[in-house]
Amino acid sequence: MAYMITEQCINCYACCEDCPMNAITAGDYYKSSKINPMLCNECEGIFEFQACLEVCPINAIVPNPVLIETKYDLYKKGKNISEKIFHYNDSRKNIEV
Repeated sequence: MAYMITEQCINCYACCEDCPMNAITAGDYYKSSKINPMLCNECEGIFEFQACLEVCPINAIVPNPVLIETKYDLYKKGKNISEKIFHYNDSRKNIEV
């Protein structure tokens, strides 16, 4: 199940800084931070807990009942995103300037 950030968010940005998938976009004075469900894998295969839930000082991050995914789907999503990031970084090493 994906997570979402409620209106109670105080924009302390702790979740943005701790998200290993960079799935959280920082909010501002007018709107809360947002979790991109296409990038969030609930830290499956990375931590035994959800990093954003651990660092939120006011518990503004809650399950989103609309987006339900299995642990296997979350693990695959995280693996695919990580492979793309590592592949991109590896390909940049071979570029000569």
